[in-house]
Amino acid sequence: MRKRLSFILLTILPVMIAGCVNKQNTNTEQPPEIVEVDIQLPEKIEPNEETNLKVKVTQGAEAVKDADEVKFEIWDANKEEKSVFLEATHEKEGIYTVKNIFKTDGIYFVQSHVTARGLHTMPKKSFIVGYVTDELIREFEKNSQLVHESKEDGTHH
Repeated sequence: MRKRLSFILLTILPVMIAGCVNKQNTNTEQPPEIVEVDIQLPEKIEPNEETNLKVKVTQGAEAVKDADEVKFEIWDANKEEKSVFLEATHEKEGIYTVKNIFKTDGIYFVQSHVTARGLHTMPKKSFIVGYVTDELIREFEKNSQLVHESKEDGTHH
């Protein structure tokens, strides 16, 4: 009986230990490349004129023509709580566009919300509509720097 028990343990124990050992991942598939989004704005944007806002969506060297969702969120720098979302349409070769009319001069933000190929990205860009004083630009830059610094050190102003 003792020999039989020893035989069973010597046979089963190595199998059990082998099952507990971490196996290396044999999956040789590389992780997907990052989806890149380039917000493209006109050089000059005037109030009360229709403006085309664009993003170019790529993954590696390939234009992404099959994004699941591309939206633009737009807001006045002083009124973030009043942002608007606009659904973009695919124009060509990974270029998605939306039309908007800005009612007033000022500093604005646009943030694209892009979901493509299982990935999501949300780049943001500031821009000027019409005429803005140098003083307002300096104040905006100062406040933007404070926000940027607070995010880096984990504090909030």
